Amino acid sequence: MCTLQRVINLLKNVNTSIRTYVVCLILSSGRKNCAEMARSVGISSKPLYTYLSNAGVHSREIEDILFSYAKETRIEGIKRTLVLDPTAIIKRYARSIENLCRDRDGCTRHVEQVLVPVYASVVDENVKIPLCLDFWVQEKVIGKKRYKSKVQITQKLIAYLKHKRLEFDFISLDGAFPTPDMFAFLKANGLKFIIRIPKSRCI
Repeated sequence: MCTLQRVINLLKNVNTSIRTYVVCLILSSGRKNCAEMARSVGISSKPLYTYLSNAGVHSREIEDILFSYAKETRIEGIKRTLVLDPTAIIKRYARSIENLCRDRDGCTRHVEQVLVPVYASVVDENVKIPLCLDFWVQEKVIGKKRYKSKVQITQKLIAYLKHKRLEFDFISLDGAFPTPDMFAFLKANGLKFIIRIPKSRCI
């Protein structure tokens, strides 16, 4: 309940549609569809459907709020890192979801049917703020001309955040990113970084 109250206080000056959707996400314990979320808090599902029909506008508004919050919470002297991480969300029984593909999941250690968002967040000892994301999709699903590797997507997100003048001290990346192309990108942009590298990796 304390977490919910903090979220409501943070969103008190935000569009009511966004606030309603966030509260429903937090309180619903079942499937995250409009009907189930509305049922969990005792409201009509119509406002949630209306919200999703204007998702493009609301997404931009949410991003602006998150960037403002990131700037407000920046404290001089406390190191802040930019974390970028691709995450496999298993969707074994899905049939037709946008960006659905197959990839190896690090937890199950098997190739699964998944969604693979690449998240960008700023993190320090006080806060963790998600800022933006993009989806990685298999080349055979999206096509050779549109395909971008996880490294390319990550570089695009970093460039976007630099363009937005986001402040951070260094970048944190996992074992998927120690490639010559990524090291060249980081050096060209004068970025400090920490990257996990498998012992077997030869660069």
